[in-house]
Amino acid sequence: MKVINLGKIVFLFFIMILIFCFSQQDGISSSSFSNNVNNWLIQIFPFIQKIPYYSYLIRKMGHILEFLVLFIALFLFFAIKKSIHDSSLYALILTFLFAIFDEFHQLFISGRCGTVTDVYIDILFPTFFSFSILLFCFKKHLIAFELKNII
Repeated sequence: MKVINLGKIVFLFFIMILIFCFSQQDGISSSSFSNNVNNWLIQIFPFIQKIPYYSYLIRKMGHILEFLVLFIALFLFFAIKKSIHDSSLYALILTFLFAIFDEFHQLFISGRCGTVTDVYIDILFPTFFSFSILLFCFKKHLIAFELKNII
């Protein structure tokens, strides 16, 4: 049991450090990395070049993916001792706070800027997942309540 908990903690900190390291890159390094990812994706999916603003969209998908993985890691961490409902809310709140910290951190990096829009993008999918989990819990309790009243 303790090995699983330690693994979740290590995974959680790995994700947080990875996000921090991506944010630590200056503007030139960040753009270069994004261009390399874009070129790699174009080789695999050449049709994406036809999508307007594909480079911007791919860059923002990186944000979404990073913070979605952070949300999942936090959710799994809290799910050790908390209910699914509470785990989802705690994970969403901490993901939101980390997104704010991440954008604030970028204000001090050369060639980077932290924006409120990026915070919204960062928490887009974690919010969707959190509400999906809450909806699932509500529906599960509602069905159990209806079955209890029928029987």
